[in-house]
Amino acid sequence: MSELSETERAQFAGVMQAIRAGGAHLENSRAVGRELADFLRRVLPGIDDVTIGRVLHKAAMEIATRRDTATTDEIIGAFTLAAFDLAAPALGDEGRSRGRNSSW
Repeated sequence: MSELSETERAQFAGVMQAIRAGGAHLENSRAVGRELADFLRRVLPGIDDVTIGRVLHKAAMEIATRRDTATTDEIIGAFTLAAFDLAAPALGDEGRSRGRNSSW
């Protein structure tokens, strides 16, 4: 299982504190989050929970950062194209991988 860095531990602690402070109105988000976690465990059986959690947290932070400057469709498009870029070697497109675009 992957380990969290001290920085990641502090970030997760801050998120948990905010969730606890948020009270009952976050319960629906927690329930949906648990459903998403269960779904990802099923469809990504070779990836440990900590790695999945780390990726989701980084993605959530990027979405939160960009939500004021990009439309939902732009964010979805960017994440979809990032997935293609990361999968490029498996798709036979070696030139697309390894962050050729630094605008993100």
